[in-house]
Order: sequence, then C-alpha cells, then structure tokens
Amino acid sequence: MCTWEQKNCEMNKCLSLVHLTSRIGPQSSGSDESLLGSSDAPKVTLIRRAPSRSPAPMLRKSFSANVGGIIHDMFDGRSVMDFPATRGSLLQGMKKIAVAFLVGLCVTTFAQDAVEPPDHGAYYKAKDGWQKLELLTATGNKVGAFSGVTITYLKPNSPVQLSDRRPVFYVKTTPDKEQQMSVAARTTVIVLLDNKDDHRELKVIKSGLFGAKAGYDKKRMPDVTMHSINNLMITITPNEDLAPGEYLLTWNSMGSVGYDFGIK
Repeated sequence: MCTWEQKNCEMNKCLSLVHLTSRIGPQSSGSDESLLGSSDAPKVTLIRRAPSRSPAPMLRKSFSANVGGIIHDMFDGRSVMDFPATRGSLLQGMKKIAVAFLVGLCVTTFAQDAVEPPDHGAYYKAKDGWQKLELLTATGNKVGAFSGVTITYLKPNSPVQLSDRRPVFYVKTTPDKEQQMSVAARTTVIVLLDNKDDHRELKVIKSGLFGAKAGYDKKRMPDVTMHSINNLMITITPNEDLAPGEYLLTWNSMGSVGYDFGIK
C-alpha cells in the first residue's frame, strides 16, 4: 500500500471515531451549541469501555446500590459517557431521577420518624402515631375543716385509655407561651386521681389539728424524667411502670387544669 493510501485510511478511521460521538439525525443541526454551551469545536475524549457500561445496566446498578453509590454513579463524570454532546442529555436525565428518588426517600423517612407532635397540646407517642390528650379542668371542690381541700373532675374515666405502662408524653406550646413552658419544664408532674362512680377527685390540701399543708400526696406521684426538646416542647416519661388507674398530667400545683389519661 502506498504512502498516500495509508494516510487516507488513517484519516477515515479518525473521522469514523469522531462521527460516533456526534448526534445523529435531523435534530443535530444547530442543537450542539445549546448542549455544549459554546459554538467552539467540542472537546472529544475517547475512553475504552467494557460492553457492560451501557446506560441500561448502569441504571440498574445505580438503583440497586445505596444512596452513596447512586450519587457516585450518577454525578461522577467518569461513571457516564465522557463525550460532551452525549453527556448533556443522558446525565441531565439521570440527575433528575436521582433527585426525585432522594427527595422521596427523605420525605418518607421524615414522615415515619417524626419526633414532633402536629400541633400544640399534650400527646402520647404511640408506635403508629400521635394520640392527643384532652384538656381537663376542675369543676368543683370540697372543703372540710379536718379533711382539707379536694378538687373534683367530671366523668369517672378519661377518654384516653393506654395499655402502655410507661408512656412517653410530649407537651408542645405556642411561641406566645414560651415563658409558661419554661415553668412547666420544672413543675410538671403525673398524679394519680381517686376514681369515683361518676367523677374523679384529687386532694390538694391536707388539714388537721396542727394546721394545713398544700400539695399532692407524694405516694400518688410517680417519679418522672423530663426532657426539654426546645423552648416550646418537653417530654415527660415515668421512671417506673404506672399502676392501672386514672391520672392527671399537670404543671399546676392546685390541680385546677391539666391533661388526663388512664392506664388499663
């Protein structure tokens, strides 16, 4: 083969390699500039690739890997085609898939592992979600010279009955009551109520021959652990299993208001 024919053959090979990196079809005219971001000649990098590095197997590999593998496979320029004219469309589509996948994963994880009640109030954190406690206020009191002061509440039972003997309660307030929450974080207690036929009672003042003493009976107050989540929310957890009965979760020393619940 003569020297001229040899050079002609080598030139045809080079043109064939460049042709493999160009867009094919009628849309190739005038579209390369938007993909490359410049009207200059594209920078072509030729890389030897194994047959398994085609786009379809790569997608299957990416989504079967962990999140770190997905990001590596999709955003590392060496993991996809390094030809600028091809990478512009393929990598962009893969990025959109990766972002949608990660956003969905984060939203699902946050919804399942939410650690904050949906609104202000007191909540019991159950395995399947939040159960709100109802606000309970005193409806009357009984006063005796030697019996002290007893607060009364309507209904013999709370509408919230729990089988969990060591429930975790979340109390959340609004920004305008941040100061009250700081007080509640130090004074909130759980106290056992006396269950009657048609109401419940709580003694708040003891009296006798030698005077009177305000406060709850310590025997009716289980030890609790309080944790401040932030300025607007605290958690209250009994340190031991609660006995069956009716209870009041309150920060008020006279028991005039609080949240009630029962233990089955």
